[in-house]
Amino acid sequence: MQIFTASTEKPSKNSFQDSFFCFSCRKNQSSGCDEKNSFFTYALVESIKNCLENNQIRYRDLQNYIADKFSSEGDDKDSQKPYFCSQGKNTDVFCEVTDNLKNVINGFFVQPVVTETLEEGIKEAQKIETDYSDVIAKIDSSFLNKEIVKNLSKEVLGQITAIPLIEPLNKIKFTKLITSDKINNHISGYKSLCTFVDNNCSDYFAEISYDYKTRTVKKEKKNPWEIALSLSYRNLFGLNDYSEPTYKWVDEAVKIPKDFYIKNDLPYDFISFKIQSRCRCITDKELVLIPFYNNTSIYLVYAQFDYKYTGVEETGPVPTTWKGKNCKPNEIVEVIKQMITNFQEKTYTTIREFLEKEKNVIEI
Repeated sequence: MQIFTASTEKPSKNSFQDSFFCFSCRKNQSSGCDEKNSFFTYALVESIKNCLENNQIRYRDLQNYIADKFSSEGDDKDSQKPYFCSQGKNTDVFCEVTDNLKNVINGFFVQPVVTETLEEGIKEAQKIETDYSDVIAKIDSSFLNKEIVKNLSKEVLGQITAIPLIEPLNKIKFTKLITSDKINNHISGYKSLCTFVDNNCSDYFAEISYDYKTRTVKKEKKNPWEIALSLSYRNLFGLNDYSEPTYKWVDEAVKIPKDFYIKNDLPYDFISFKIQSRCRCITDKELVLIPFYNNTSIYLVYAQFDYKYTGVEETGPVPTTWKGKNCKPNEIVEVIKQMITNFQEKTYTTIREFLEKEKNVIEI
């Protein structure tokens, strides 16, 4: 069974309303194959190849091609017939057409060259290397190896360090502090960060460790006969089930993220851009940036913090929400520059509003 879904949200009771289900055959049929591929998989790849001239490929295009492909194989009731169930729109996009996608799909249909002698085989291999060297180099350059990631992380830190404090903040006696360090459990909002990483960074090089706890939860208690009777009332007669539910207390194991580390061997794991006030009654602001890398892209996790004061003592950051942003390697520097610019402007707006209120109070 293949499941195509246009939804990027976590599963819920309405999760399937934007989903596309594609079964390779009906339940009373067999899904055929040869020594290389399943017939359904081959038809799926063919359907993608058929759409490579477009900018986008829609789910409907794939389904129509696969249905036509198997319809032309014959009308025997035992022959394989894929089955589709669509809960989405006809215009939903399966994927964007890129050069990498074209290379992968077209390569699927390339037949191996059989030669009579070893010498002929070597000549053929050299010819292929010559013909496709530019393509191979381009594909290789799109992957992030350890050296590229290390150099990129150094460039990011250098660019952030060079970003000046905006002039309005300079005039009201603020300074900037840049920190880069390894992740540890002293970072602000670390527990919520671990949960965010566990939920969003599974495709990136992050290793999560967990605590396992048991909690007692209240669950509705129903035996199979009660469930069957309830369904009968609703489905056959259109009636509601008014029976009083019964409950039981059940021990449930819970997995809680407690720590993580980034697998890349980088000069730092996170960068902090902190705007500090020389006046202790004014809140400090901090932007924390944590880049997660995989083979092809970067997921930038970030959060903003306000530091409060009571008298002369700093009480620590006000809790905030962690967020994430997908970036391409050639975009990461500009993305971070823009984030820091927006962060400074937002900080200045907040501080200015505070100072205006204090000015009015003093004048009164």
